[in-house]
Amino acid sequence: MNTHRLRAQWVVVGENRGVLVALIMLALAGAGCTSTMSLGAAGMPDGGDTIVITSNDAGDAPADLPADSSPDVPTDAPADQNADGTAVTCVDHGVTYHVGDVIPRGTAACTMSCLCLGNGTVGACTGVACPADGSPPDELGLEVLAQITLTRSTNSPEFRVTVYDNGSADRVVIAPTGSPSYLRAFPHGSPEVAQFLSDLNAVGSLSAVGDPGPIFGESCAKSGSLGTQTYIVANGVTSGDIQCLVNPTSVQTALAHDTDVLLGVNQGTYLIDSHTCLQTGGLPTGVNCCAGSGDFPDTCAVGACTCAPASSESVDICVCPNGCFMKSGGCVGPANICTVGQDQTCNDNIALNSFHGHCLDGGRCSCITGSTVLASGKCS
Repeated sequence: MNTHRLRAQWVVVGENRGVLVALIMLALAGAGCTSTMSLGAAGMPDGGDTIVITSNDAGDAPADLPADSSPDVPTDAPADQNADGTAVTCVDHGVTYHVGDVIPRGTAACTMSCLCLGNGTVGACTGVACPADGSPPDELGLEVLAQITLTRSTNSPEFRVTVYDNGSADRVVIAPTGSPSYLRAFPHGSPEVAQFLSDLNAVGSLSAVGDPGPIFGESCAKSGSLGTQTYIVANGVTSGDIQCLVNPTSVQTALAHDTDVLLGVNQGTYLIDSHTCLQTGGLPTGVNCCAGSGDFPDTCAVGACTCAPASSESVDICVCPNGCFMKSGGCVGPANICTVGQDQTCNDNIALNSFHGHCLDGGRCSCITGSTVLASGKCS
């Protein structure tokens, strides 16, 4: 009786383990050689469980071969390197991860995490699945209780928050094209939504809340191009500008604070970062990143969004089509593409005299308004 030992690094659980063993036994039925074969998952070191499979077929067994010279199993390459010696990485939502890194997925209401696998793909995902049909709340039988709108300005886009009757809410940003992009989800039971609904109920008629005048005629001085206004619509009634309260009561002041929290405008440079993202060709998107990383983290550096779900929180990031996001330059191209101090090196066409971008730290091109980052990292 011959004995075949196979070492496998498992990435399956439960009944899948039995299925894998059965497949191995069928594939090796009748085999006569004795060799050690690595079945480790791509990107992971060999080792782990040892399975012993026996066979009664001893008639045609060839001479034993050394474990490292089996003709069917090539010598293992380093687990985290490509054949050319470069490091294997995965890129997800504009963020670069290394083999074995945890990649957060989903939303605050539907958390999920995956792994960067050795073949450069994202897989081995676990977590809570979102509704099977992916329908938005208003298509799942929920009614809208209120909608908050923050108007756009020269240096910030329009934001909207929709509050539903189950106590959940979502935030979207409106791109220059007019299309909404999902940002933050506030699941049922979120304290931010509960506080907003409590103060909305206590404030009385919305028509008496906020300055009802146009932006250039409000009692609060604002720039006609840089200023914004915030409105609440509930029960068919529209408030005045919540940013400009006239002789406010304590409840009105509390409600204005609640709207800032749901919109995110009280979060430092949130409005500026979201505008920079859109202006440089990016798309603001809500994901789970490491707790404390804040909204619109620098995705050119690995680490901001590589924590497990238990150590993550919902934040908004900028997804860049051909690079990553830097607060100082918005969507920028890959590193080592240009020469710092020589902005013309960012031009895709070096014959042009005009500059289409700026070369930032690390040799990344930040393209000016009207130009876009190409796959090459240069500016068109």
